[in-house]
Amino acid sequence: MAGDLISKKLDASGIFQRVIAYGLLISLSTITILPFFFMFVVALDGYSQWGWAPTVPPRLIPSPPTLRHFTYVINAFSFGRYFLNTVIVALSVMAGNMLFDGMAAYAFARLRFRGRELIFAALLGTMMIPGEALLIPQYLIVQRLGWLNSYAALIIPSVTGIFGIFLMRQFILSIPESLDEAAIIDGCSRWMVYWRIILPLLKPALVTLALIGFVGAWNNFLWPLVVASSEKMYTLQIGLAAFREQRAAEWSALMAGTAISIIPTMIVFISLQRYYVAGLTLGSTKG
Repeated sequence: MAGDLISKKLDASGIFQRVIAYGLLISLSTITILPFFFMFVVALDGYSQWGWAPTVPPRLIPSPPTLRHFTYVINAFSFGRYFLNTVIVALSVMAGNMLFDGMAAYAFARLRFRGRELIFAALLGTMMIPGEALLIPQYLIVQRLGWLNSYAALIIPSVTGIFGIFLMRQFILSIPESLDEAAIIDGCSRWMVYWRIILPLLKPALVTLALIGFVGAWNNFLWPLVVASSEKMYTLQIGLAAFREQRAAEWSALMAGTAISIIPTMIVFISLQRYYVAGLTLGSTKG
């Protein structure tokens, strides 16, 4: 009898804890999703010529819904050019991260050379330096190389990063080194070991690195603002900022442009979410 009573109390306690946990998760999810929901409401609103206007309480349903703001923002300025520039920069940065960070990580994880640990520790130390502190040195280097207002200036400074090297190194350390040794005994070079043995096993980490690099380059605002001086080299973030300065009152058009700019990153993240989680967790227990 006493055992049944304790069991019922434990069951009730477990149900209560689950209710609290699910309620908290639903509340946090709602808070996170609400700004995106309101953005699409404003973008689709056809209340007036320019769309949404401030009201109390704010309208949560477009009245009437329309897509004219999306077509307007695409035709009103060089949206296609900005979108193309952003795609080129984001894909190039993503590819560079996957290529260079992976090779550097393999060198730090597998190769034995003098000062390896010291060099890696120094690289990790640079992660504590704010990116804004490096803005002027990077700008001066790009200027001396004659890359200002070009794709090279937008892409090359971001094709590798310390976090990516660290992430890939930790993942490679979780792969048994005996695989490398067996491949070398069979006649493989270090490059062949990395390309044929290690790289296929790095899929979750590579997808995670690709996602981080793509989203970071897609949403980057400060660096393109500094190095892109002509409109033909603007990215979406710079173009939307310029649009806001020129047409500050056109809230629906601005939200339509913002919605278009975040849709690619949402699609990429949702489609690769399971690989992203796996890449962040695997290899995290060995260093």
